[in-house]
Amino acid sequence: MADGSPWPPISVVTPSYNQGLFIEETIRSILLQGYPNLEYIIMDGGSTDGSLGVIRSYEPWLAHWQSKPDGGQAQAINTGWRSATGAAITWLNSDDLLTPGSLFLSVQSLFSSEDTDLVYGNNIIINQHSRELYRLAGRTYDHKSLIIKAENPIQQPGFLMRRSLLQRVGFLDESLLFAMDFDYWVRASLHGLRIKHIPEPLAMFREHPAAKTSTAHVTHICDRYRIFKKTFCDDGTPPDRKQQRKCAAAHVESNAAYIAYKASDYRRAIQHAQQHLKLAGLQPSLLTLGVLGVSSLRSLRVCRPGPVHTSRQGFPPQGRCR
Repeated sequence: MADGSPWPPISVVTPSYNQGLFIEETIRSILLQGYPNLEYIIMDGGSTDGSLGVIRSYEPWLAHWQSKPDGGQAQAINTGWRSATGAAITWLNSDDLLTPGSLFLSVQSLFSSEDTDLVYGNNIIINQHSRELYRLAGRTYDHKSLIIKAENPIQQPGFLMRRSLLQRVGFLDESLLFAMDFDYWVRASLHGLRIKHIPEPLAMFREHPAAKTSTAHVTHICDRYRIFKKTFCDDGTPPDRKQQRKCAAAHVESNAAYIAYKASDYRRAIQHAQQHLKLAGLQPSLLTLGVLGVSSLRSLRVCRPGPVHTSRQGFPPQGRCR
C-alpha cells in the first residue's frame, strides 16, 4: 500500500442463480483486478443454465464455491460471509462488474484511516450487452436523510466494508428479497456508521429484462414497509425516533409510489402518492396529483410537523402487503 504495508486480505462473495449469460464477465472483472490478497467465493443456488461449467473453469482462482439450492440471495451472501476470512468484505452480484483497479482504490481508501467503516463509489449503468447507458453517482451520506427520508446514498455494487462493521451490525436480513442492502445501511447507520464516498466509478450495474430489480415491484414495496416497521415500530424504538415516525412514514409512501410508477403500475402509484400527501399534511385530490405529476413522485419530500404517528395508517398489517 502507499505506506509500505502489505495489501490486507479482502473477501468478495458473488451470489448467483442461472446467470450463465453474465457470470463469466463478472468473475473476470474480479480476478483481473490483480489484487494480491483476494479471497473470492461464489455461492450458486443450483443453476441449471450452464453457469456451473463457467464457474468450474475458474476454480483454480477461487477460494471456495458451491452450487446447491438456498434460501435466496441474502442467505447465499451470508453463507459466503460466514466462511470469509478477509479484513474487509463485500458482495458483487453475478450480473454486475467491477471497474478496473477499483479494489485497489477501495482498499487504499478504507484502510487509510481507522475512522472509516465502509467505502462506496459511483456506478456505470450498463445493458445486457455491457454497453454504457448512463452513470449514477453515489451521494454524500447523511444519517437523517437515510433513516427518515429513506434516501439511499450508497451504491451497493463496488462497496467495501471492514469485518468489524459486520461484527457490530450482523448479517443481512434473509427475509428481504430486494432491499437487503438498504436495510443493512439503515442498521449500520443506527450503529454509528463511519463512511466515505469515493467519487470514482467503482462498479458497473447491469440493467436487463431478467434482472430482479426489473420485476416484482410489489415485493420491493413490501420490503420497504418491513424496514420502516423494524426501524420505527418495534417496542424498543427510542422516543426520539418515535417522534420522527410520521415523517418517515410519509417518505416510505413516496418511495413506494415511485417504485410502482417505474413498474408502470399507475393505480398503485397514485394510491401511495395519496397516502404520502395525507401523512405529509397535504390535502390529496385528483387536481393535486395532476399538478404534481406522477413522474415527480420521487421528489415529494415535504413533511410538516404534526402529532406522533402511532396508528401505522397506510401500512399493511404485519406479514401482509397491498
